[in-house]
Amino acid sequence: MTKSVQREIACQLDLLVMEVKNDQFKKLLTKKDVMRILQVSLSSVDRWMRAGKLKAFGIEGRVYFKRTDVEAMLTPIN
Repeated sequence: MTKSVQREIACQLDLLVMEVKNDQFKKLLTKKDVMRILQVSLSSVDRWMRAGKLKAFGIEGRVYFKRTDVEAMLTPIN
């Protein structure tokens, strides 16, 4: 395999990885996002994290939540 073909493959793989990461980040929420969506305080979000009701994920020292996990906390009343 020539170096130009290897470079092209590496470039295409990098683009694919970036695309996947961007798609994943669209589905992630920050604490502020969760607070705004659920209309609760930061202490409520922290308490839910500690209690295991809301699973947090860390990326480079930042805390994120899966949008699906946050939506799953919403339950119909009637």
